[in-house]
Amino acid sequence: MPPRLAGRSREIERAVDLLARVQQFGTPAGVPLILTGPRGVGKTVVLGAVGEEGRRRGFVVVPVTLDRQTSAAQRIASAVARELARELGRQRGARWSRWQERLASFSVEVSVAGIVKIGARANEKDQSSADRDALVGLLEDSATLAREKNRPGLLLTVDELQEGSSTDLSVWANTVQDTVTAGVAPVVIVGAGLPRTPERLMEAATFSERFNYRRLDRLSMSDASLALLDPAATVHVSWGRSAAQLVLERAKGSPFLLQLFGEAAWAVAAPGEGGHISEADAAQGLALAEEDLADGMFRGRWNRATDAEQRVLLAIAQASNADGVATTARVSAVVGKSARQISVLRARLIDKGIIESLRHGELVFTMPGFEAFVLEQERPAG
Repeated sequence: MPPRLAGRSREIERAVDLLARVQQFGTPAGVPLILTGPRGVGKTVVLGAVGEEGRRRGFVVVPVTLDRQTSAAQRIASAVARELARELGRQRGARWSRWQERLASFSVEVSVAGIVKIGARANEKDQSSADRDALVGLLEDSATLAREKNRPGLLLTVDELQEGSSTDLSVWANTVQDTVTAGVAPVVIVGAGLPRTPERLMEAATFSERFNYRRLDRLSMSDASLALLDPAATVHVSWGRSAAQLVLERAKGSPFLLQLFGEAAWAVAAPGEGGHISEADAAQGLALAEEDLADGMFRGRWNRATDAEQRVLLAIAQASNADGVATTARVSAVVGKSARQISVLRARLIDKGIIESLRHGELVFTMPGFEAFVLEQERPAG
C-alpha cells in the first residue's frame, strides 16, 4: 500500500457506496465491481484499500487470490472459513452446523481451535454444479452469521481473476449472480483482473456483461506528482524539481514504477527530516532500479514468451512510435506475416499481461521501459 493512493478515488468511492448500501439495508450490494487493467496500475492496492474500508466499517473481509493450481471454489471456501473463524470465533446452532457441512463439500474443515484444514478433493472436474450451489449457500450463511454478530456483512475481494480456468470463472460468475439475485445475504463482491477479464467472464457466463467493470489506467501527470511528492512532504523531505521530473518522465504514469523509482532515489539520498533529493540522487537511483528490472521482471517476461512470441515482441518494439504505440499493420510488416497469422500470438501475449490493445489495431507494452529491454535482446533463432 503506497503512502499516498492517488488517482483511484472514483473506484474506491464506488466500492464504498456498495459497502454503505449493505450496511444500511442488510441486503446484497448488487452486481459486483470488477477492476481491470494491466499489471502495475494498482488493482491489488485498490482491493486492499477497499478491504481496509470494509474492516473499518465492521465487515468480515475475505481476500482471495486465484491461481492455476487450486480450484477457485475451494480457495474461496477456505478463505471464508479462515476469516469467519478468526473474526467471529466458533459458533453454535443450526446455521453454524450447516455452514460447516457446506465447507466439508469443499474438503475444508474448521477445527475446535479455529484452525482451517484443507484436504484433497475427488472428481474435481465433476464438481462445478455442486460447487456453485454450495458456494452460494456458504456466502449466504457466512454473511448472515456475521450480521447476527452485529457485523454489517461479508466483503469478498477476488484478485487475479484471469488465473481462473473457464470452469472456475463459470462457477464464480454463477455464484455471484445467484447470491445477488437471491437478495437475502449482506454480501459485497469486488474483483480484479487483467484487461481481458471481462471477455473471459462473458465467455464463461453471458450475464457477466452486466457486472460493473472499471478500468484502471496509468496515472495522469498531476496524480503521479501527488503520489511521488506528497509522502515526502509529510516527513519534511523535498524533491528537487529536476529530480522529480526525471522520475515522473521515466515512470510514465505507472504506479508500480513510481514506487520503484521513488524508493530507489530515496535510498540513494537517504534523507533525514528536512532533507533533499537531488537530480543526481534520482539518476543514480533510476540506474539501479532499471538494472533490477532488467535482471528481474523484464527478464522474466521475456523468458515466459516462446520464440515466436519473442519475435512479435521485438516487432512491437521496432514498430512503436514515440508514444510507445505500435499498429498491428506495422507489426505484421516487421514480422512478415498477416495480422490474422499473428493474432494467436498477440492474444497469448495479452493473456500473459505483457502487451495490451489500447484501441483496435494498436498495441503497447504494459510496463514502460520494456520496449528498450526488448530492443537489446538478440532476435531468437529462426
